[in-house]
Amino acid sequence: GEPRAPPPLSQIRAVAPFLCTPPGELFVSGLAVLFVFAMGAFGIAMGMILCLTLGLNAYVIQAHPDAAADLRDPDDAGPGAAAPFHGGYEDDSPYAPKTQPSTADL
Repeated sequence: GEPRAPPPLSQIRAVAPFLCTPPGELFVSGLAVLFVFAMGAFGIAMGMILCLTLGLNAYVIQAHPDAAADLRDPDDAGPGAAAPFHGGYEDDSPYAPKTQPSTADL
């Protein structure tokens, strides 16, 4: 088969692991808010909506840390670390795909 590039999220984790944490995602979204605010009246409206969304996300992350468990690094053995994602099927499920789907199958 052809060589495959690693998934983008694993590349981001390798370069800047902080960005894959809930505070890191809030930080990047905060930078997006600053960018959107510079786009006139519509941008200010969208920035305010994004700020509201960020505030609600920060509240959920603070009040219910288990809700953000899937954002943590799977290699982290700390409490609440999420199990790696395997496509939604149990390993012994008869419905699990036998091979990784590829764009060549389309």
